[in-house]
Amino acid sequence: STNKQKDFRQRINLDYRFTPNFTLNLNSNSRYANVDPDDSVGNTFAGKNIYNYKGTVRNNVVGLTLESRFADDNLLFSTALKHYHNQVDGYNTSIYNSSNGSPDKLRSITNVIGYNAGFRYNFSKLFLVKASYERGVRLPSNQELFGDGILITPTTSLKPEYAHNFNTGLVYDKLITS
Repeated sequence: STNKQKDFRQRINLDYRFTPNFTLNLNSNSRYANVDPDDSVGNTFAGKNIYNYKGTVRNNVVGLTLESRFADDNLLFSTALKHYHNQVDGYNTSIYNSSNGSPDKLRSITNVIGYNAGFRYNFSKLFLVKASYERGVRLPSNQELFGDGILITPTTSLKPEYAHNFNTGLVYDKLITS
């Protein structure tokens, strides 16, 4: 059995400071992956060809962040907007698919928006308080989409996961020496 995968990634990060207090950041993270499995042993065990189908995934996450600093850099506000694009091309090769013929070809395209906002306030060099909120998005991994040829069955119809994340914190940071 072989499970050939080609994975290409690129990242671009541009940072622009308008004034000492305002910074704009553009970040783009792209991925193209191609999976070409060959598993005659798995097919024999399943009683049909469920593993020898190619698949591709293309995704891109573009984010724009604005940071604002005030009160001698003691107060920081940050807001961000992210666009998630995910395209998966593959086949429904689940072992639970009752079709005895070749599996259905699938194409799944997702475009969603994520966002976050947060602040931090430094009371001193040693003590700060912070809080943030995020509508998070997690895109499926290659292994989740196309399986691993051993234990994980391909599931090309997976959609992104969504979460509402709230974070708060108090930080006291003092180096103690003996």
